[in-house]
Amino acid sequence: MPAASKTNASGSAKSAASIVHLPPEQARGHFKMLLLANPNYFGNLSGSSLKPVLNISSDTEYEELGCVGFSLALSRLEATVSIKRNAGYDGGLCTAGSQEYVRFYLSFDGGATWQDQGAVSFSVFDAPGPRPLAYSVALPISVAEKFCFFENLPAVRAILSWNVEPPPATPNFVPVWGNVVNARIQIPARRFIILSELLSEAKVELPEKLQAAIELDQTVAASTPAALSAAELAAAYKGTTVPPQRYLYAEIEKFADNPALSATLGAKPAALHPLPSLNLNLGEIIGNLLATNGDTTYEQLECIGLDSNRSTLEGVVKVKLSSGFNGGLCTAGSNEYVAFWIDWGGGFQYVGTATINTHDISGIPADGLDYAVAVPVDIASHTQPCGSGPKTATIRAILSWQVAPPPSNPNYVPTWGNREDAIVQLPAGPPFVIGTANISIIGGIGIEQIDTSATGMTKPGALFALTGGFADPWINTRQCPFGSRIVIQGLPSLGYKYRVRVQESGSPLPITLTTPIVTTDSFGVATTRNPDASGFFTYLDNSQNIDDILAYWDSSGDDQWTVWLEIADSSDMVLGGTPHYLIQLDNTAPAADIHIDSGGDCKKFAPGTVIDGHFVARDLHFGAFSMQTLPTSTTPPPNEPVTATPFTSQTAPPPGDPWTLNTAGMEDCGYVILLQVSDNAIVDSSPGLHNTTPAEVGFCLVSN
Repeated sequence: MPAASKTNASGSAKSAASIVHLPPEQARGHFKMLLLANPNYFGNLSGSSLKPVLNISSDTEYEELGCVGFSLALSRLEATVSIKRNAGYDGGLCTAGSQEYVRFYLSFDGGATWQDQGAVSFSVFDAPGPRPLAYSVALPISVAEKFCFFENLPAVRAILSWNVEPPPATPNFVPVWGNVVNARIQIPARRFIILSELLSEAKVELPEKLQAAIELDQTVAASTPAALSAAELAAAYKGTTVPPQRYLYAEIEKFADNPALSATLGAKPAALHPLPSLNLNLGEIIGNLLATNGDTTYEQLECIGLDSNRSTLEGVVKVKLSSGFNGGLCTAGSNEYVAFWIDWGGGFQYVGTATINTHDISGIPADGLDYAVAVPVDIASHTQPCGSGPKTATIRAILSWQVAPPPSNPNYVPTWGNREDAIVQLPAGPPFVIGTANISIIGGIGIEQIDTSATGMTKPGALFALTGGFADPWINTRQCPFGSRIVIQGLPSLGYKYRVRVQESGSPLPITLTTPIVTTDSFGVATTRNPDASGFFTYLDNSQNIDDILAYWDSSGDDQWTVWLEIADSSDMVLGGTPHYLIQLDNTAPAADIHIDSGGDCKKFAPGTVIDGHFVARDLHFGAFSMQTLPTSTTPPPNEPVTATPFTSQTAPPPGDPWTLNTAGMEDCGYVILLQVSDNAIVDSSPGLHNTTPAEVGFCLVSN
């Protein structure tokens, strides 16, 4: 291995000749070591004072981010990634391989500012076989919806970076290996109305007595969007470039598929049969319709892939034009259907069909709007151990506007839409057998990444199963306990029932988890489900339970517990169970305290004074601390406190460690030093949530 570069006291890198002359392939193999020697080794850091050694940035020879879109039904940002080579990914299937990271941003002001939405990742490996491989990732987000008469069309940016997570709040980051894709998406219209907002938008001011008598924050359900009739569509599109065979397509198909309706087209009154009453040349329209095959003028399926984290097939559809979708956002609009098939080696098998509700949108950008879809697929039954080599499959998706592709026809040619094929690689592992008791994820972490026999904590380097982020976001080699609501997930065995049980170490009695669970289907519809009298739930197909949620465990205390699952037949007779998995709990918040030594807490100081004090940040499973001076709205913004203690290290016991704040340049004002201390427990099974304790101390700066 080449000698590492030396870093001088100023932080600039003096690279040895052996490193200077590394070819790109060898540099990729020692990527993280080279970045440790010189963070700007590859010259991708704009404005860095460190001299680059090998100029590589936005290189897409190994991997490339393709399409980015938003799922209206599931409120997820999705992206597809193409893996192009057989090697260069830090190890084979039986190793840890490497990670492909995608960080997402949203902008609601045309790209002037960007809001960080978070990052996801997936594992890649060196392996023989056909290339490229099509992967996808999905990140659930929360977005503010607007009334249907407002078009909510933010920009989205996705940054792909191999083996190094794009830094947060850095939307202009340039990856070494990877690339950046920008797109525009549509946020769905709100299906309820807040009375105060409605009055504000309508510029209506109620008399003072009415304001006092009415609860203005109440919500009212919006009316169900209605589909425009054939006559309304003909009127709406008269004089536009949208042809009759487009906007009447669904109506014509309805009559064509129903012989009884077709036979009565000439019956009276004509109002019962709108097509003849429109004074259009139906023969010409149908002739044009029959001549239309695979038309992508209005919409096009652009990318498909396998999300190996979530076991879903995903696709991105670009809507290209502002009209031709049967009405605006306050109407029912139209539907885009995306049907998926997979070929395990013996021919295509139907997986499922997703839908996108599309509308006429006047503000559509020149490069269109990007929508994402996803359908669950049974990957677990088809996997094989890593020692058996890679296993690939071919996936196919067909986009069809207004008419769903027949599940029995993977060669269907849509009137409007198109077809895409791709090769995907299944994650390695033993195949799952229906009827086997299974828990695959506890607290967001895959079972194989938890030390379930000794510590009950995550293993070093553990990743969240569905998003790929590190369990400990600060030092990924640390082990993490679990706290608050722990979600239990596992593979379903249709036709069977199950119950999940937990038992505190040293206790003789197990507890059956009977808290109602909320499952979400592939259309985004949530359902609350309850167990039977014996605590058994019925297994659901993953199209009805897309995240395979089995049970909720609302934990308490800081002890070790065991978790296991029992599988049963329809009469609640237990047929078997999983091993007992050890889990370490931590529901105790960290210790946090802060004081001013020079003059005492909540005192007055002259601007320019260096204030010093001590603070305490401690926990058995320490995560990190942060210190901030508030408010941040002063001009100039206030200086920040300085500590010699690294933010990922806990302090000494009380009185703790010192901190200082140089108030030079700060304006007269009242200030607060806010200390926040977090442990590294995984709280509520979610990335970024930990047990956290705030503490604060105030002071005033007064010139006279």
